Amino acid sequence: MGDNLGEKLLDHEEALENYFDSLLSSLDPPVAKQPQASQKIALVSANEDGAVLRQISPLITAKRIEAKRVEAERVEAERVEAERVEAERVETERGEAERVAVIQAKIDDKVPSWAGKGFNALVGKVGHVNLTFPSSAIKGELEFNNELKPVAGQPDWVLGLKMVGASFVAVVDLGGLLLNQPIRDIKTNPYKKIILLENTRWGFALDSVSSEMEIMTDQVSWRDNSTSQQWLRGVDSLRKWAIIEPAKIFVRDN
Repeated sequence: MGDNLGEKLLDHEEALENYFDSLLSSLDPPVAKQPQASQKIALVSANEDGAVLRQISPLITAKRIEAKRVEAERVEAERVEAERVEAERVETERGEAERVAVIQAKIDDKVPSWAGKGFNALVGKVGHVNLTFPSSAIKGELEFNNELKPVAGQPDWVLGLKMVGASFVAVVDLGGLLLNQPIRDIKTNPYKKIILLENTRWGFALDSVSSEMEIMTDQVSWRDNSTSQQWLRGVDSLRKWAIIEPAKIFVRDN
C-alpha cells in the first residue's frame, strides 16, 4: 500500500513538472534564427545589386555621351544648313536687285524729265488717233471756230494764224504734220479745239480734248532717243495712246 502511494506521488510530481514546462515554454519561446539568415540574404542581394549597378553605370554614361554628341551634330548641321539657305536667299535678292536696277536704269534713260513717277496729261484726238500731251507743256485751250488768217509761204500743215488778244498763234494740222494724213479742208470739216504750246506761239488743231488725267510712268512703253518720229516718246500700254514729246514735234527725221 505504501508503494502505491509513492507511485501516485511521483506521477503527480511528473505531471506538475510537465505542466510548468509547458507553461514556461509559452512564456519564453526559443529565439528564432531565421531573421538573421534573411538579413544575410538581403545584404548579399544588396551587394550583388551594387556590383551590377557598377557594371551598368559606365554603359549608361557612354550612351548619354553618345546621345549628346549626336544631338550636337544635328544642331550644328541644322545651323550650317540655315546659314547656307540664308546665304542663297541674300545672293538671290542681291542678284534680283541688280537686275531690277539695270532695267530701271534703262527705263530711266528713256523716261523724259517731265514724266517723273507719273504725269498729268491731256488727250487730243485727230480723227481716230489719240495724241497725249503732258499738261506741263500746254498753257491753254481755245475754240477753233475757223477764224484763221492765211499765211503765205508757210508749210501746208500751217492752217493759219489765230489772234489771241493783241498777239497770235500759228495753228498746226497735226494730222498732216505728224500722221501723214492729208491736210484737212477746214471749211468742210473743221477742227473743234486748239491747244497752245507753252512758251511758243504754236497751237495744235484737234477734234477733241479730254479733261486732265494722270498717267503712271510705269504704264508707258517708252522709246529711246530714236532718229525717226522723235515726237513719239512712248505708248500708253493699257490704252494704246501715243505720248507726245512737245519739244520734238517740229524735229524732222534724219
